[in-house]
Amino acid sequence: ETPIQEAPASKKVVISLKSNLVLTEAESAQLSSWISSQIEIDSILLVNRPTEIVQDELRGPTVPILLDMKIDEDFQLSGNIFYNYQPLENLNGQAFDEAMNILTVVKGTLTEMINRQTQEKTVTSKDTTETVYVETTTTMLEIDSLVESKIE
Repeated sequence: ETPIQEAPASKKVVISLKSNLVLTEAESAQLSSWISSQIEIDSILLVNRPTEIVQDELRGPTVPILLDMKIDEDFQLSGNIFYNYQPLENLNGQAFDEAMNILTVVKGTLTEMINRQTQEKTVTSKDTTETVYVETTTTMLEIDSLVESKIE
């Protein structure tokens, strides 16, 4: 007879992300499914959601794996992973290896998303700056020609 505990427990990865970057529901779902496919564990990305919603996602008959992630104002990503409510430093063996793999995949995926969004913002900022610069230059030229015409 094999004991029931031998059956692998189902797991769920809940990623709670606090961020100023805007992510649509569709983008969030797309990132969730990408992460799920990479780590082969059901995952959900919750962006700027209240603690109660995150806690609700962790409930149930699964091993809860929470990633508490944050993107600061300098677009730096930081966070912790809690595997079955244990922080990474308290884990060992297979649980540690699995937690590290999950953390690595999630950080990589979110870093890629941050880079894409910040590049888009940079391009927008450059366009705006160029427009302002051109307008400023035009104004300067108009003033110069006015000054020259007054001098003559």
